[in-house]
Amino acid sequence: MKLSPLVIAAAQTWRTANPNLYEFLRGLAVEFHGTAAGHHGSFTASGVVVRATATDAYIVTARHNLTLAAAGEPVDPVTHYTTRIRARLYDVHDALAVDSPIVEVYQPDGPPHHGLDVAVMRVSDRAFVQRARGLVAPGTTGHAFKPDTFDTEGWLIPLADDYTARAVLANGRTFPGVPAVAMYQNHTLVQMGYGVHTANLYAFRYRVLAAQQLVAPTLIDTTHEGWTSVFTFDTTDTNSGAPGDSGGPVFAVPPANSQNELALVAVHSGANYFAGRTDNDPASPTVNNAFTWVADAPMP
Repeated sequence: MKLSPLVIAAAQTWRTANPNLYEFLRGLAVEFHGTAAGHHGSFTASGVVVRATATDAYIVTARHNLTLAAAGEPVDPVTHYTTRIRARLYDVHDALAVDSPIVEVYQPDGPPHHGLDVAVMRVSDRAFVQRARGLVAPGTTGHAFKPDTFDTEGWLIPLADDYTARAVLANGRTFPGVPAVAMYQNHTLVQMGYGVHTANLYAFRYRVLAAQQLVAPTLIDTTHEGWTSVFTFDTTDTNSGAPGDSGGPVFAVPPANSQNELALVAVHSGANYFAGRTDNDPASPTVNNAFTWVADAPMP
């Protein structure tokens, strides 16, 4: 992410006030690393482990990462991702915990260049699975955030349903022109990713966004390019996701005394997404960021 010192300081203030929650969410963030197809060099992307059964862990990410890793070469994107890209988990101190190959990829139906920009990766490396499950084990800081569905289905964090995701991202307004629903207002959005932060340097970064303070929040059912379930808000180059952040999690933290639960509402998709036009010029200044809500993630 490309973040100004002010944005970084605000995120650190939130982390200081919520150390256990930060440690838990940090443990869920996944880095994908490997080599792009052909001679296109290294590849980095982001994701989030959401479920870990006794044998497998499931990572939600942006579907277009498959295309980016294929780099326009005549290769099958899924085959390339499962043979040349690996998933990493780190601890709260940014120390590498585990590194695992990807066993299987689940995608929505339809071509990969439009539609729902969400995919699910399955890994079965024993150390990776144990690390993920250990995030909510008794005696850990994450145990307080363990979902009720962990013991039966392995969920580490729930995926917000379609209505909740729309309402939380847009600060209570599920559709343009309708009154805000109070129970979905004033959530804190915590975004994490492993993208570019300076020049061509990649590293873990996070930012904290107050939903009620986002400028021009917009729910787009289908963008001009054909991407679906997209949420955008105005921003600049000094507070933006960047290459490598695609697929990184956007967690919704409810306000104090709320009955809503901590949830994954979206993943980062990119910048400069619009309903009425397409802007694929990399030289264009950043005018908005786009998230894809994950309610319909193709979870097996």
